[in-house]
Amino acid sequence: PLLLFHWEAGSDALLWKTNASATPFLRSLVEKEGIFSATAIAPVPFTLKTAWEVLCGTSASLTSDFREQGSGLRRECLPRALRRCCGYRSVLAKTDTELPDLPRRVFGFDETLVAPTMEELLPRLRQLLESWNA
Repeated sequence: PLLLFHWEAGSDALLWKTNASATPFLRSLVEKEGIFSATAIAPVPFTLKTAWEVLCGTSASLTSDFREQGSGLRRECLPRALRRCCGYRSVLAKTDTELPDLPRRVFGFDETLVAPTMEELLPRLRQLLESWNA
C-alpha cells in the first residue's frame, strides 16, 4: 500500500522519528519498518498548486487561478498512473469541504471523502478501506 499524507500549516517536526511529542497516530506510522517520511516544500503556497506539484510531478502555474485543471498533463497524475500501471485504487480524504469533487476530476482519485471534522471523516475512511480489503 501507498499512503501520501499531505499536511499543511503544521510543523514537519511531528514526523521526525526522534520527536517524542508527535501525536500517537503519526508516531505509530513513522515508526513502522519500511516507512519513509520526508518533507517537501512547494514553491507556490496554495493547496491546489502544492497538490498539483506533488501528485502530477510538474511545476504549477504561478498565476492565482488553477489553470492546471484543464491541462492534458493531468492524465499523468499519480492516482491515474498507479491505476493504469498497477491496478491501485485511490481515495482522498479531507476536512476541507470546498471543491469536494475536484480531487477526483483533476487528479484522478477513485473516491473523495469529505467531512467537516476528522471525527466524521475517519470512520468513513476506515469503512471504505475495509470494503476494499485494504
